[in-house]
Amino acid sequence: MSPPCQLHAPSGCAAPSSIATCVPGRSHAHPPTIPPHVLAIGSTGLHAALRAAGVAVSPVPTLLDGYDRAVRRLAAAAPPRLTLILLDLHAHAPGFPELAAPQLAAVLAEQMTRGALHPAWLIGLTSTPAPDLDAEAYLAGCHLVLHRPLTPAMRARLARLATYPAALPPTDRATQAYQRAALRVVHAVEAAQVPLWSAADVALLLGWLTPYPLRRATRAQPQQQAAARRLVRALGGARAAHRRLHQIAASWRVRAPLHAEVLTLFLQGWERRAIVRSYVDRGLYEDTRIYIVINELPQRIAAELRLAQAREEDA
Repeated sequence: MSPPCQLHAPSGCAAPSSIATCVPGRSHAHPPTIPPHVLAIGSTGLHAALRAAGVAVSPVPTLLDGYDRAVRRLAAAAPPRLTLILLDLHAHAPGFPELAAPQLAAVLAEQMTRGALHPAWLIGLTSTPAPDLDAEAYLAGCHLVLHRPLTPAMRARLARLATYPAALPPTDRATQAYQRAALRVVHAVEAAQVPLWSAADVALLLGWLTPYPLRRATRAQPQQQAAARRLVRALGGARAAHRRLHQIAASWRVRAPLHAEVLTLFLQGWERRAIVRSYVDRGLYEDTRIYIVINELPQRIAAELRLAQAREEDA
């Protein structure tokens, strides 16, 4: 099935039947003013080849993490950036089998068409030809679907495509209907992700937003990074999360003043060692007292967030 779209590359190519027809010829090449970037969602297996071609690649293991990364990179409030989203069409979201890769592509395409996101190339990738999956990806709004293994020439053309501004995803009534259904699935999955706010959740949140101590291995794990981003998103984003934590600190000034001070210092960018030394050097507290307060912060904050959740549910 050929893509139901017009990829308006600088050469003015028509609707392509392969990636070769999407990429401008040498005479039309212009060095991009902003380096291109590829978001590789799922198991694409093309990271090394694209990097060797001079394109920056961010591997994203899961669909939900990929959605989060794409939305942040392509936000309409920010300047447009050359972006190609390479999506493993066999990928799923762990714990949410109802969310499939074409649905993720549909939600991103809908937001691009609506102007909520800057356009990016949406390229689906499958390990074997699958006509039904290909058709669903095109219906969702993908510009093109490729089948592995890609030849060296195809990989080079893919890297070249990333250096050109993306066309808006194709759309028609059938695509719009599919995208509306996909939006309902994504919204349901996001609602199911609202955390119950354990102390471990809050420790991860603090470690992501502030210098609150986490093990280096925890910071480096992609799954933990994805979990931290979901926790931040549950509070409305990084700025909203900072505001919420500042509000909690302010509410503690009378009933837990030391906890309020220590939390505020973390939010201001202080590291644990500097916080402890500040109190000890001034003769205010022994170091063990400050370490206890630091260790108690996640449990106390989790209790505040759970209380706020309960109030929202009762409202």
